[in-house]
Amino acid sequence: MIFIHRYELIRKQPANSKTESLIQVGCLLKVIGLENNFGVADICPWPSLGDLNLDQELSQKGPLFQRAIELANKDLQARKNKVHLLSNVEIKNHILISDYKKFDFKSVVNGVVKIKADQNISELAGILNQLTRVKIRLDFNFCLTENEFRKFLDLINPETLNNIDVVEDAFEFNEKSWTELNQKVTLALDWNFKNHQWPNLICKPARQMTDSFLYMTSSMDHPVGVAHGMAIAQNYPDLVHGFNTNDLYEDSGFKTTDGYGIGFEKKLSEIVWEPWIDWSENSENHLMINPKIPIGEKTILFELAEKFNQSVSDKNYFLIPSSGSSKSADESVRIMALKKSAVLNSAKRVNDQFHFAKEMNWGCVLPTFHVGGLGILARANLAKSKVFFGDWKALLSGDISEWIVKNKIQMISLVPAQIYDLVQKNIKSPQILKTVFVGGSELSQALAEKAVSLGWPIVQTYGMTETASMIAFKSNIQNDFFELMNGVEVLDSNVSCNSLASYSVQKIKNEIFIQNFSDFFKMSDQVEIKGRQLKFFGRSDDRIQINSETVSMSELRSQLEAIVLQMNLKISDFALVAIPDERSENKLILVCENYDSALIDQFNLHQRPYEKISGYTLVKKIPRTDLGKVKYQELLDYLKLNSLY
Repeated sequence: MIFIHRYELIRKQPANSKTESLIQVGCLLKVIGLENNFGVADICPWPSLGDLNLDQELSQKGPLFQRAIELANKDLQARKNKVHLLSNVEIKNHILISDYKKFDFKSVVNGVVKIKADQNISELAGILNQLTRVKIRLDFNFCLTENEFRKFLDLINPETLNNIDVVEDAFEFNEKSWTELNQKVTLALDWNFKNHQWPNLICKPARQMTDSFLYMTSSMDHPVGVAHGMAIAQNYPDLVHGFNTNDLYEDSGFKTTDGYGIGFEKKLSEIVWEPWIDWSENSENHLMINPKIPIGEKTILFELAEKFNQSVSDKNYFLIPSSGSSKSADESVRIMALKKSAVLNSAKRVNDQFHFAKEMNWGCVLPTFHVGGLGILARANLAKSKVFFGDWKALLSGDISEWIVKNKIQMISLVPAQIYDLVQKNIKSPQILKTVFVGGSELSQALAEKAVSLGWPIVQTYGMTETASMIAFKSNIQNDFFELMNGVEVLDSNVSCNSLASYSVQKIKNEIFIQNFSDFFKMSDQVEIKGRQLKFFGRSDDRIQINSETVSMSELRSQLEAIVLQMNLKISDFALVAIPDERSENKLILVCENYDSALIDQFNLHQRPYEKISGYTLVKKIPRTDLGKVKYQELLDYLKLNSLY
């Protein structure tokens, strides 16, 4: 699994003669292994010097991407084996001078300086001719013509010429001219030298590695990239390298190299990561997996994915664990196999329906290993719009409105539990926000009304993993009916559209089964259909019998939620379950993390006799999915195992 974290480093002054921007755009790349070990590396492209830009580098899996994968895996192995890649070996470094016109050369009494040179050859030569006690390295970044460089050499006096250690990237490489001039001063290639046969090379090990070089430097990249370079440079302690570049930028927060590998353990755990998605044709299957799940669960998911790869295809599918809230003890989680084209079809349907365009930014606070978060990435990929990622808990404890306004976010997807958080904190919606999709589970009428009163532009959605996200929506919370999206058909609870899953994969009693779907998928929800409108009545397996009366658990849970809101209690502290009863078939029990006796009294006050809660039980933690749904079967199994009913 590969994740990325996009960054912007802010330069204190221009980097070189060809780069005007003070913003350096790049990303950290993280590889996560089976046992939750991880390794990181840096991708820091310089388009001004001929690199692909970051998005091109990622989409094309360019040379910087490939090198980052190598270094991230090296870091992963080091962390796994509890090895420090950075040792105590001292690295000798030159002094990097980005602006030679403002630098106080009197402060340097000896050693080696590297000067970022430009086309002002007369002024530069005049300054260099005054230096007597230092070795000089010059980097022109190919800003001169051959004639200009020859004129520059004519301006340098013989004593100074002897002090010039090396000249990097003086002018566009020409073997004949470079060979001639190399007799006067050492010429070196410092950038993209793979296609040239030249003996004098400057190695940037975080970008590319070579066996023969004069010395090593960073590429003025992120501290993670600098650390990888330094770890390799420590094998060459006799050379004077160039890794003192972190101070060229404003503070990035990456200072302490704590932990194993290249370090930065604490800081890496605090930043927000997004999955790297290969949307290209004929790309490898992508297993969408929660990196935080126990290794036992992860092992099963890898096993299911490998079986699918071998039996069906190893190309062009997303393999997505179902976010369903229940499963039997002898059944694994199901993996839904959706073609990448199906996910993009779903994204196009949403973009077209709501007229989403390039200039409209997304906010993503949902797990991207479910279709909710993946759908955001797909919609943004098609529209070429930006996605800003945030950690929900951190945003709530800070200022989520400021985050939305700062990043000009116009669309966001949330689940009911997050809507509850906003309502509980009485947070008003920023005006810039145009659409808040709410799905994943049922949003109660009471909660929806409170959110709308705070200005949140709610659009309730209905969708499934099996349909690659939403297939129906309603913008008016007072409306009982959802409207089917264009291209979606429903007949007798059978859904047909161009974003259906192709297969499901599941282990049942230690045997893996792969089910091939047809052109439609049967919903598990009970639904009333009026033309292209749907009204939902809960899942078909949601209805139980109490004293021979049919009871809808989803309806009762919605009523309970409304009362919890009225009493200013925490929704996540409670779950309503039905347990077997010898006399009445089933009875209702309130499972609580924190008990409030008034809640049951208030709930029972409005219920029919057979719908009243008969008791409660306390648990430390109610099991929930990543989207906040209660795992009811897991909860019932726990209650039974521990004789709590």
